Order: sequence, then structure tokens, then C-alpha cells
Amino acid sequence: MMWLWTGLTVAAAVCGWLGILLIVYGLRVPREQQGRRKRFSVDYSGQKQFYHLAKDDYREGQMVVLAYDMIATDTRYTFLMDGKEIHPDYDEEKGYIISFRMPAHPVTLQCTTVNLMVCEES
Repeated sequence: MMWLWTGLTVAAAVCGWLGILLIVYGLRVPREQQGRRKRFSVDYSGQKQFYHLAKDDYREGQMVVLAYDMIATDTRYTFLMDGKEIHPDYDEEKGYIISFRMPAHPVTLQCTTVNLMVCEES
């Protein structure tokens, strides 16, 4: 039983050190490239106040996570990024969760709404 415990301890230590080495040396951005990624703007189509934690710009490649919590139960919401429909996740407490990696260009987010309680005339 002792050999099993010793083997597991050694394996865990080796895996831990390998993980640290991969993080420090394998995934590190070279010092000359640090801080060089450009920032690009996000146009919220005049609705920035409805996106929780929204910033004006993000670095290229940065993960952007926004919550749109201004939700009415009788309304259908459609989200567009650069004119193309996106399908956000939904959280009962936070609302629509929009996440994407910031591309190397400015983006435009738009939310269109349709009130489902209003009949459209034909």
C-alpha cells in the first residue's frame, strides 16, 4: 500500500511541475510582444448602458463577456454583431450572456426588439 501512495505522490508532483513549466515557458508571450496587441472599439449602437460591464474597447484576442439584463417577458430579442445574428446564452439571473473573442477590428453590437403583445397590421 505504501508503494501506491508513494507512486501517486511522485506522479502528482511530476504533473504539477510539468504544468507549471508549460504555463511559464510554453504559453508565455515573449517580452517584446507584450503590450503590443492593439485595442479595438465596440459600438453598442447607443445601448451601452444595457450591457453590464461593457467597455469602450478591448485588446485583440481578449475574451469579451457581456450581460444584457434589460429583459421584458413579452419581447423577442435579436442580437447582431457586425450585422450577423449571434445566439447568446441565457442566464436566469444575469440575462443574455454575449461572449466572443475580440477580433482585430472594431465591432458593432446591436440589439433589436419586437414586442410580441402588439399585433402587426397586414
